[in-house]
Amino acid sequence: MLGAGGVDCVAASSFSLMQVMKIAITGGTGLIGRSLVLRHVAAGDAVRSLSRRPGSQTGFPQAVKVYSGDLVSTDKSALLSHFVEGADVVYHCAGEMIHASRMRPLHVDGTRKLAQAGYSVVSGGGPGIMEA
Repeated sequence: MLGAGGVDCVAASSFSLMQVMKIAITGGTGLIGRSLVLRHVAAGDAVRSLSRRPGSQTGFPQAVKVYSGDLVSTDKSALLSHFVEGADVVYHCAGEMIHASRMRPLHVDGTRKLAQAGYSVVSGGGPGIMEA
């Protein structure tokens, strides 16, 4: 079957140029995060998930690498750097909707820590990109 421009659509769809992607997802046990985990696993990607409640990751395929951590904790920069290292894509889906006292520390400070960890990995340990 020929498509636009005379390209053979059947032959073109028989091979994939896609490589396995390394995906890091914070909040992998939440509504959006869990969907992303399962979608990327189904696509054959290498998935790692960060959650402050790793026991709630039951039901994940064994291929998912689970990281136990909390973006609010101040002593987790090494864990975050390890979590994002080598990732092609980082989805930040961790969120707090119930406890107001955790909202700013997670949504603002935790996001900053995750961005700094990514920058540190990419830049070889240079200074953070954002200062509080």
